[in-house]
Amino acid sequence: MAIRILVADDDPDISMSLSERLRWLGHEVVTAADGQAALAAVEAHALDLAFLDVSMPRLNGIEALKLIRKRWPNLPVVVVTAYGTIRLAVEAMKEGAVDFITKPFEQGQIDQTVSTFIDRMGQRVEITKLMGEITHDVKNLLMPLVTGTDLLADEIDDVFPHLPAMER
Repeated sequence: MAIRILVADDDPDISMSLSERLRWLGHEVVTAADGQAALAAVEAHALDLAFLDVSMPRLNGIEALKLIRKRWPNLPVVVVTAYGTIRLAVEAMKEGAVDFITKPFEQGQIDQTVSTFIDRMGQRVEITKLMGEITHDVKNLLMPLVTGTDLLADEIDDVFPHLPAMER
């Protein structure tokens, strides 16, 4: 399954190598060299996944992540950094990153990250389909009850005026 991925990194070598790998895997890639360009790319393209470097000019990756979460809460973002610390990883995850990976990338790490995301996308589609089927079935089960209640209310309205007057 081909998806559209944003690669936002101010290091042209990293951006090029990551983009080439993702294209080789069969995906469409949009690149950005800083945080502001990353936001513009998210605005301009229907993206399925984003890789954001932490250390970028104009707007760093964490700040860009915060803004993306506000406007595009369903866009999965992977935070990438050459200076990985536990504190930074925790901050990225608190801000909504789906993954946190360090440079240089380990062999197969990018492939695994994208594969995991695609699997989750498939699961989300399956869950949505299942929820639609459940909703349909519940509506079908409730329809006789609703119809019966409406008929009963109509009968009560017809019978009520013919009841004898009751004393207090």
